[in-house]
Amino acid sequence: MPEERVGRKLITESSLSTPTLELLASQPEVLVTANGYLVVLIDEGIMLVDPHRAHARVIYEKLCGRESQSMASQKLLFPVRLEIASHLQPILAGFTEAVAKLGVQIEPEGDNALRIIALPAQISDAEPQALVLELLQQFTDGEELSTAEHAHRLLCSMAYATAVRRDTPLPPESRVELVKSLMHCQQPAYDPRMQPTFRVVTPDDIAALF
Repeated sequence: MPEERVGRKLITESSLSTPTLELLASQPEVLVTANGYLVVLIDEGIMLVDPHRAHARVIYEKLCGRESQSMASQKLLFPVRLEIASHLQPILAGFTEAVAKLGVQIEPEGDNALRIIALPAQISDAEPQALVLELLQQFTDGEELSTAEHAHRLLCSMAYATAVRRDTPLPPESRVELVKSLMHCQQPAYDPRMQPTFRVVTPDDIAALF
């Protein structure tokens, strides 16, 4: 028997009807599967949304909207110490300057540690150590990248580090707000790393199952 590949054809927002787009951007009814995917019934079939990718897209575009200016920072109630490997010392000055433009304020603390003082106001509830470690990894991996490419990778890391996990239960109002926010994005069909945020299972797909 051939392998079933239901819903594998990628449908972007440009393929959706105007009534569907209006519904998704206003007040959709959003259900959830046992493994955390969001479900919306639309004219084209069944829309399945990956909440982690969708939220990353929403956060990424919010951060990009402030990239041209220094992002507002929110100071942590208590600064957080982060130990780092000694071989990273030579890049710390450039790293500190790069993330400061994104609202992450850090400063050296001794020879092999950083002190995290503030995070961007838009993602101030992020886990400071995990976020800075991810940013440091992306900065190290992209040493040969242009400034714009560096900024994109750092913004991606910030978005993914703070996006809701798929295994995190979302109340009904949060599910609706996430879908609405996604459909107001410039590129709702893709996350910041150009992976699909949603798939549509069409009536033909469903019929093929039987």
